Amino acid sequence: MNNFEQYINEIIVSRGEDYYEWELVNNINEIQSGHFRAIVNGSEDYHVQVTLDEKGNILYSSCDCPYDFGDICKHETAVFFALRNRNSDVDRKESTLHELLQTLTKKELIQLLVEYATDNPVMEQELRLKYGPKKNGIAGAKELIQQYIEMAEEGGFVNWRNASLAVKGAELVIEKMEESIDNQETKIAVLLGELILTEMMDLLQYCDDSGGEVGMVVDETLDKIDMAILEGADHLNDLEKIDIVQQLIDASRKNSYKGWSEWRFALLEFCVSFCDSIECRKMLEEELEQILAESNSDRWSASYDRKQIKLIQLELIEQFETAEKHRFF
Repeated sequence: MNNFEQYINEIIVSRGEDYYEWELVNNINEIQSGHFRAIVNGSEDYHVQVTLDEKGNILYSSCDCPYDFGDICKHETAVFFALRNRNSDVDRKESTLHELLQTLTKKELIQLLVEYATDNPVMEQELRLKYGPKKNGIAGAKELIQQYIEMAEEGGFVNWRNASLAVKGAELVIEKMEESIDNQETKIAVLLGELILTEMMDLLQYCDDSGGEVGMVVDETLDKIDMAILEGADHLNDLEKIDIVQQLIDASRKNSYKGWSEWRFALLEFCVSFCDSIECRKMLEEELEQILAESNSDRWSASYDRKQIKLIQLELIEQFETAEKHRFF
């Protein structure tokens, strides 16, 4: 515990120390002698386990976050800092936040939330996003994402230390996407996903994403859009499908996707699931032909674009023309 910094990537050490200093390490419990569990608040609550021997050597540690670029993540490192500086007697006696809030009446809790939300616009947006009416969800989600980005900016730029803060709003909106998917609100889920992608594409223009936080949010958002479509497409009528396809096509045309063709074509590929509607298929085919006409050059990117277009066109043929031929014969 006295020199763990020497054995961990210096960037991870720095981020872990930030998390510790920001007091994001909570609920450290010694469940057995030398075996600790803690919760670290990040994009979500991550659970960390650490085992120490009698001399304070770290025998084992783990975290359930998705980090896979090394043996030790920033959440584990934050807990290392907390354990090294802990006061065991205070930890055992101090009530948890949950225990403290349970002592308040409903009226007191409401008053507390309103007071904090009045002084903290970001908290107000989080509450409105989670509990407010759906019709305000998109506008509120956009404002929430942008507020977190603004908090992370320094001189118009987001450095790698603040990247995790910058994407916090987007991660909260992903949770709202998940709720919409569970409720089969496919259109709302797709619109929230398209909003996240647009804001993250813009963020990449002035953010050092060397830690991959923004890229991971984009990938997770694409996964959620795919899930929303797979689980909800069959429950939509043709007008709803046409509306979603138009939203996806419009999103793919945005200038922010220049240089990010992989994500752009992912949006267009999502449209295939709605192409049992003749109008949707026509819209997608026309868009693909338009991109094909515009990519008539020898540049590598143009070659990549043509390949992706052909793959989507092949998928259309395999899913729909083949099925139609089978029905005919």
